[in-house]
Amino acid sequence: MVPFLSSSASGTGLSLRFFGPFEVRLNEGPPLAFPYDKVRALLAYLALEPAEHPREALAQLLWPDLEAEQARANLRRCVFDLRRGLGPAGADWISGGPRALRLNSPASTHFDVPEFERSPTAVLISPEELAQQLEQRLALYRGPLLSGLSLPDAPEFEAWLQARRDALHRLALALLEELITHHEQRHETARALQHALRAIELEPWRESLQRSCMRLLARHSPEAALAHFGTFELQLEQELGVRPSPQTLQLAEQIQRQCQSQAPAGAQRPARVERRRLVALVAELDLINPGEEATALLEQALTRAVASLQARGAHVALAERAELLAYFGHPVAREQAPRDAAEAALDLAAALQPLAALSWRVGLHAGWSHGSSEANRPDEAGTLAREARRLAWHAPARGLVLGQTLQRRLHSHFQWAPGEGPDAHSHALLLARRPTTPIDQGSEPQPPRLLGRQTELTQLTQLWQQVGQSGQAAALLLRAEPGLGKSRLAATLARQVQHEGGTVLTLRCQAESAHTPYFALLESLPVWLGLDSDAATRRDPSLGSALATLGLNQPEHLRHLLGLLDSRPQTLEAAAQDDTHPAERKRREQALLCELIAGLGQGRPLLLWVEDLHWADGATLETLARLVAQGSPVLLLATSRQTLPPALAHSGMGELSLGPLSTHAARELAQSLAEPQALSEAWQAAIVSRADGVPLFVEELTRAWQAGLSEQVPDSLWDVLAARLDSLGPAKHIAQLAAAIGRDFSDSLLLALGEPAERVAAGLEALLRSGLLRRQRSGAYHFKHALVRDAAYQSLPQAERRAIHARLAQVLRTHFAERLQAHPEILAHHLSEATDPGAAQAWLAAGRQAAARSAHAEALHDFQAGLAALQALPPH
Repeated sequence: MVPFLSSSASGTGLSLRFFGPFEVRLNEGPPLAFPYDKVRALLAYLALEPAEHPREALAQLLWPDLEAEQARANLRRCVFDLRRGLGPAGADWISGGPRALRLNSPASTHFDVPEFERSPTAVLISPEELAQQLEQRLALYRGPLLSGLSLPDAPEFEAWLQARRDALHRLALALLEELITHHEQRHETARALQHALRAIELEPWRESLQRSCMRLLARHSPEAALAHFGTFELQLEQELGVRPSPQTLQLAEQIQRQCQSQAPAGAQRPARVERRRLVALVAELDLINPGEEATALLEQALTRAVASLQARGAHVALAERAELLAYFGHPVAREQAPRDAAEAALDLAAALQPLAALSWRVGLHAGWSHGSSEANRPDEAGTLAREARRLAWHAPARGLVLGQTLQRRLHSHFQWAPGEGPDAHSHALLLARRPTTPIDQGSEPQPPRLLGRQTELTQLTQLWQQVGQSGQAAALLLRAEPGLGKSRLAATLARQVQHEGGTVLTLRCQAESAHTPYFALLESLPVWLGLDSDAATRRDPSLGSALATLGLNQPEHLRHLLGLLDSRPQTLEAAAQDDTHPAERKRREQALLCELIAGLGQGRPLLLWVEDLHWADGATLETLARLVAQGSPVLLLATSRQTLPPALAHSGMGELSLGPLSTHAARELAQSLAEPQALSEAWQAAIVSRADGVPLFVEELTRAWQAGLSEQVPDSLWDVLAARLDSLGPAKHIAQLAAAIGRDFSDSLLLALGEPAERVAAGLEALLRSGLLRRQRSGAYHFKHALVRDAAYQSLPQAERRAIHARLAQVLRTHFAERLQAHPEILAHHLSEATDPGAAQAWLAAGRQAAARSAHAEALHDFQAGLAALQALPPH
């Protein structure tokens, strides 16, 4: 039973805060609790639409799928729960009689939305007073209107709410732009920049805001402005696949010239070297019968091989004299770099297979390297290339060999055979991709138990049952950061549906095809229809038969589908015969795809699971929106890292956000993964502490423990974390400096290290926007995940780490002496990491202070660290 908090008096003040999460308070007391979202939605609607509303209209708005009598009964219950939740005065505040409802809030009501919308209080008002009023209004805008409130089964309410959200969002941007102009005209750069950065948080893709921010940053630091532009340019490429507008590029060029004009003559900043995990691929080509055409044949083979590797995102460093060298994870880290490398090796073999006179050997090795993305040098010492070349020598003719590390990473995705020879244990022969069923795509053959997600699973199950009972379509987006278990939750529902005899279709979107129309749909169609993957391109008769079984046996059905599946351009003759307008052809194609998907359900409810919706192309999104709108009994369940795309938001798709696991669920997951071994209490605590409630982190840290690995960040997580850091562009360096300070840090310490204020501000803003940092109430910053901080720190070369710690020690002694008196262990830590001889003395002082406070465990740690520092000193 949900407890209701109420006031003890009827004349109390009411506080409604609808910006950000829904919050209602009485007499400035704790937030009131309401039992379900329909109650919150009803109160929000009555408050935001201050009029008398017929009960029939409200019932239809909130329960459109129910009969009128049942909907009214639900409304009566909802009104009862709302009045009860508002306390003794609730009956007076929610009035209107038996036929209508309205909200009669007391005069003392504080309501953030109308206060935010209120225009200036006077006609004649000074610019300074106007700016002050604008800032007061913006302080109310804590986030989108009623964020987190969603009624997937009430599309008209969702449409109303989205329209109000959009209008208020636009108003917030307008107020911010007015403030930016006000402060910029008065040369108040810092305040203008503060508002510009907040506006970018609300509308990151509006380039006029990005240009304002660049101009403001360039006033004091052209380098910081270029760093901000670099971050934006990289995000545009990765998220939307587009380039900045000509105006933005022109401004960046102007700032670049300004930066060059201010630089000393002949000065050039050396390219930064970083520590990274990469996969190196070496292919050694060999002619079986060398002849006059040997050179031409090798050139043809290299051209084919380079094209196949680059299609998988490889950086080809060498392609000459019958040798090929490529790297995966350079210049930007990729989440699936090892898997991409293995896929690329198989693609390379397929591309070279027709060349009968050619043989090849391929070696793949993953490991740490020191290199520079800026200078395009992925592996300066050549250690990865040498190991990959050694593995290639172990390969048989036309064979692909993997090193040990890659075997561990790829065991569930590929098939291989044991290696041969004296070093057979160190390598394996890559054979083929491991076959998967639709449900297994993107998950492991035997995934761990679903823990800590029972509430969300119940919601999904109820939504699936609702589709079955109503015979109508429903759509829900599971949104979460990488690793929080959205795919596993969707897979669990899919298995339940299959176990009950239902139909499940899986659609996987990929980053590489985010701009290829219908790519995911067309890749999945052969699997759904039970056909060979290239049946369509061969005009296989089985395609027509499969369509006929679905009732799509008209000639135009097959013609339209073949037109979609065939990647070859139309011949001139075929184009001349087809005089259909492109828009009409698109409509017919999407209608056919929707009919085909609905037909696969054979009249029964169908679950369409769309994985990684954030990579779906526009045509696929339009088709999915059409599928939901046509009303067939389909549950569209999509996973994504981003919010709803507009095409589906307008179709009434709901959204369910996943947060971290509770400590109890994370412990339970770690223990279940460790079975039959038993995790000690200390190991459980260590894993849970570092995983921060992310299921993927719990799993990989537990597996690292099982394998006896001692790395701070398991290599299975490195690619995911490094990809997120690389997506920050220039802000990554701020993350690295902050990581050297610790998981918690202040911007004042970053500034004391000598970083320009604008660069620090832009970097911290990018880190906050990416979700990697949180700002605490004290004003300090906190890495959201310990492993993200560890990954940023590990990407620093050892020499640069020591230099940063030495600078930190000096800065702390000079500018933060009071802090060191309370926490001498901070100075000791940085001196130790800098290998400074004074570390032992600093640890001794820290240990004495801890012992004086009876903090015996801390004192023991400090004394032991001091002894270790003494032992590390060179002999006299």
